[in-house]
Amino acid sequence: MITRAREIEMKLIMPVVSAAVVVGVVAVLVVVGALPTIAAFLAAQIDSLVPATMRTLVTVSLGVTATIAILVLLPIFFIWFERKVAAHIQDRLGPMRVGWHGVVQSFADGLKLLFKEDIIPEKVDRTLFKLAPYLVVAGTFAAFAVIPWGRDLVVADLNIGILYIVAITSFNTIGILMAGWASANKYALYGGMRSVIITDVFQFVILLGGAIATIVIITVKLGGFGWWPTQWAPNWDTQPVFSADPTVRATALGAIIAVIIWWVCTAGSDQVVIQRYLATPNAKTARRSFLTNMFADLTVTAVLACVGFALLGFFRANPQYLPSDATVSENADKLFPHFITNFLSPGFAGLVVAGMFAAAMSSLDSGINSIVTVFTTDFLPRLRRKSITDKQKLKLAKYLVLAIGVGVVLISSMMGKVPGNIIEVTNKTNGLFVGPLFVLFLLALFVPFSNAFGAFFGTLYGFIAAAVWGYWDLIANDESWRLTFQWITVVSLVAGVGSGVLLSWLWSRRKSYLAATGCYMVAVVPLLAVIGYVVFLSVTSRL
Repeated sequence: MITRAREIEMKLIMPVVSAAVVVGVVAVLVVVGALPTIAAFLAAQIDSLVPATMRTLVTVSLGVTATIAILVLLPIFFIWFERKVAAHIQDRLGPMRVGWHGVVQSFADGLKLLFKEDIIPEKVDRTLFKLAPYLVVAGTFAAFAVIPWGRDLVVADLNIGILYIVAITSFNTIGILMAGWASANKYALYGGMRSVIITDVFQFVILLGGAIATIVIITVKLGGFGWWPTQWAPNWDTQPVFSADPTVRATALGAIIAVIIWWVCTAGSDQVVIQRYLATPNAKTARRSFLTNMFADLTVTAVLACVGFALLGFFRANPQYLPSDATVSENADKLFPHFITNFLSPGFAGLVVAGMFAAAMSSLDSGINSIVTVFTTDFLPRLRRKSITDKQKLKLAKYLVLAIGVGVVLISSMMGKVPGNIIEVTNKTNGLFVGPLFVLFLLALFVPFSNAFGAFFGTLYGFIAAAVWGYWDLIANDESWRLTFQWITVVSLVAGVGSGVLLSWLWSRRKSYLAATGCYMVAVVPLLAVIGYVVFLSVTSRL
């Protein structure tokens, strides 16, 4: 009986259904291509056959009917089709009992879902567990706000409708991960994490595709690779091999040293990277993960460098396309967003912008979660003598995520006031933390007599050194004193490691209360002197 049923489906149903799917896809493409003509024809028929007082009602009814037919009837068929295909792949029959070969199984499942009991497991986070499905449904239905249901009938007529749809439907992923995490079930959590990972992969593909599409479009518009620079532009900075003058913005040797030190520091201090290592089963896999990440970064960097050259060549050849009162040299950071919004197709431009926002949010949440994990795991047990329950720790983590997120957004909103292009500002901001964090790593692993006293003040000295070096022009209120951003991490490491080793050695040699007081004086007095001088110089330079 089973063999006979399988033969019937393989010989009759599957080929017919596959042909129907192909025909349906072709029909959809034809309809979409002819959509403006069909819309004009229907509008003319409605105007000629329907009274003026009824036209709005008829238009809305047709739009709603067509949308419901597409969104309700097609999924019913495709669910059954997908289950049949999956069943044959797994040597099963799939739905067979409801209707001929289970053809009305989807209707039975829908009826069953209406009467299912809502079961909440015992140890779940009840608030998030209940909120997750609402978030998924809300994201799905909110997308309809920008879909026109008829002539001049749309809830929100946005000129960024595709961006809105892509952004609002991403709530589905958040809801899925929230449901898995709140269920207190590791398998459900793994499923939610898998969904988020797939979303991150899509973000990467979209962003890289947008960069490659930009290069291709510019190449086609210019009729070849004429955008590739063949000589040094007059407005570009000169790049000496090395210079002892700290006000020289960039040098070749400085770039090499800065990149090497950044990679070393992040490999030993970035919590996201460290957690990636901890998720690998052995050292070989960890090394392969690091090399894969490095190769991906180099690939993306090379593609983005080509994007920069392509944009430079395009806007130099077509200065009329620049925004009003904008120049290539003065507004270089704005060229890529301007090209995306004006020269990529509307749908693809929305996808690229949505991918940028999603990637930024992904980087932000991974960093925030890492900070909160370190605090609740490493610092909280030392700061509190009385232990707290996992539920209290989770509640504290939620508040910390909210506070850190708000703080990061507020600090980020001030970055526009920092002089320099986006590369320089990014290096200045990263340099404040990358070097001092790596100081802790170096002291812990390579200095046998290091202690908490030396590590604390070494990190503090490294942070202040990075801040003074990176923002000396703002402190002195003098543009001529803008120091090179390539040496921020180097200065931070030298100051942090030097002071940390010295103070750790002094603290380990203390023999009395008076010696301990002397250690604090040695650590605090130079620090206060530096801070006082910076404040004095900043105030007097503005008088």
